[in-house]
Amino acid sequence: MNKSNKKNIIIIVFLLLIAVFLAIFCFSTGFTGKDEITINVFEKYQSDIKATLLFQDITNKLIVENEPNTSIVGDYETIYSYRILGLKKEKKVKVHVVDKEAP
Repeated sequence: MNKSNKKNIIIIVFLLLIAVFLAIFCFSTGFTGKDEITINVFEKYQSDIKATLLFQDITNKLIVENEPNTSIVGDYETIYSYRILGLKKEKKVKVHVVDKEAP
């Protein structure tokens, strides 16, 4: 085998390794949990969002933005996110705070 063929084989193997890594990364990364939640006013908000990265639970490392104010009736959008390799992965959850009791 000449040097040109060896170089081409090394490049192809390298590209295949990158493709395999990206496939594993994409399919083993993500969020689970509801996209929309309704809670009663003054009720404690508890999310069921879980996050995984390469089959590891990273829920405790999530950044949470815009937590709902459960003492005020309204609609909120809470964002759960994390960064990996400079990329931001996020999940948005719509939270409806309602007052079901008559005054």
